[in-house]
Amino acid sequence: MLVFLSHNKADKAVARKVGAHLILSNIDVWFDDWEIQAGDSIPGKLNEGLADFDAFVLLWSVNAKRSN
Repeated sequence: MLVFLSHNKADKAVARKVGAHLILSNIDVWFDDWEIQAGDSIPGKLNEGLADFDAFVLLWSVNAKRSN
């Protein structure tokens, strides 16, 4: 199973912890910090991740609510 982990950049630390807990539960995680490298096309990498996930996890927060 592959989980796409979506979060607001202000919640990066929380998202990293959630991703780590999922991995400890033997779940593959698509997390931007782990998948996008310097020089990669950000939209391209996001599209790759969104094309192949089994579950979408949205971390909703005050930061996410305030974001455009």
